Amino acid sequence: MNKPIQTTRPIPAHEPSEDRRQRKLEQSLERITAVAWALFEEHGYENVTMETISLQADIAKATLYKYFPVKEALLEHRFKSEMQSRKELIVTQLMQRHSLRERLAYLFHIEAEYLDDKRSYLAPLLRYRMQHASWMQYTSGQHHQNKQSNMMQAMCWIISAAQQQGEITHQHSPERLASYLYAMRSMDLIAWLTDPQESLGKRHEQMLEIFLHGVSMTGVSA
Repeated sequence: MNKPIQTTRPIPAHEPSEDRRQRKLEQSLERITAVAWALFEEHGYENVTMETISLQADIAKATLYKYFPVKEALLEHRFKSEMQSRKELIVTQLMQRHSLRERLAYLFHIEAEYLDDKRSYLAPLLRYRMQHASWMQYTSGQHHQNKQSNMMQAMCWIISAAQQQGEITHQHSPERLASYLYAMRSMDLIAWLTDPQESLGKRHEQMLEIFLHGVSMTGVSA
């Protein structure tokens, strides 16, 4: 009698139907996004239509629009997926740094490095986020953590840790301070897009100095 073939990753015999549906959905979304990204890279974002994506992904247009109502939603999914895949590494690197400046400098450095070759996608992505996500989702301290962006969560954690270590004042909540920093960072991204000669890394360095030290001239009398 033949022995049953053993797989390296056995599929659970009783996987809940809801979990199975969610897993299949996530796989479908990743596949559609991968097809769209390949088209963007080959033909340019502006030159690719939703109809082209549906044809290349071999899905009905109605199905595509159900999950991605506009083309920018594909960018949002791609960026979030890539950042989620790097989250564990980023957290490890942040834990290996010990000061507020070191941690924020690393966070903004990797963002600038990541976005450097994705500049052409950033303008439509930012427009989409401003149109479809409440600004309060990113700036209010009164919302649930899972509604925050990954960047906002990281900023809140870094600032909270610095307060616990006595580096900065407890006068303001981590969420409030992070919201100010998030706004400064967002303006940096917009300014970077308008000037081809700008370096996002340099802008982030200057922004961090202003956030940490302000613009006052100490020791100068009025």
